[in-house]
Formats: sequence, structure tokens, C-alpha cells
Amino acid sequence: MANNNLVELLKSQEEEHNNLLDLMEDLDHNTRLYNAKEEGREEGREEGREEGREEGREEGREEGREEGREEGREEGMIKGREKGREEGMIDVALKLFDENFPIMKISEFTGLSINKLQNLFFSGK
Repeated sequence: MANNNLVELLKSQEEEHNNLLDLMEDLDHNTRLYNAKEEGREEGREEGREEGREEGREEGREEGREEGREEGREEGMIKGREKGREEGMIDVALKLFDENFPIMKISEFTGLSINKLQNLFFSGK
């Protein structure tokens, strides 16, 4: 009888041992599966971050180009107005000179320097 109990106990322990081995295999499989999914998620996140950085850089470059174009247009308009004003003052200076106004008065009226007026009137520029 004692032998039968011992045999039954050994069989029961062997079954428990086998069940534990099966559970360990399942755990190992699930752990590898989880780790692979996590690795995939991290790769996906990194790819997403890289795509986001690239999109951000492209948007930044486009915004920078647009800002540069706008600043260039503004600078061009300012320079154009300044040049137009100067050309207008030169026209006025030439008319005043033709009417025999003194160079000092022409400079005062137009804001052009005496040197610029002398070069304009006497050097043919």
C-alpha cells in the first residue's frame, strides 16, 4: 500500500513538474512575443519621430523661404522708393539749376549733398 501511495505521489509530482515546464514554455513564448511587439512599437515610434522631424524641417525651410521672400520684397520696395525719391530730387535739382538757383539752395531744397550736386551739374552725370 505504501508503495502505491509513493507511486501515486511520484506520478502527481511528475505531472506538476510537466505542467510547470509547459507553463514556463508558454511564459517564454509570450515574453518573446511581447518583446518583439515592443521592439516593433519602438521602431515605429522612432520612424514616426524621424518622419515628424523631417516634416518639421521641411515646414521650417518653407516658412524660412517664404519669410525670406517677403523680407526681400519689403527691402526691394524700400530701396526702390529710396531710389525713386533720389531720382525725383535729381530731376528737381536739374530744373532748379537750369533756373539759375544757387547750389546751396538746391541742396537745401532737395537734401542732396553739395558734392553730389557739383558732380551732377559739372561732370555730366
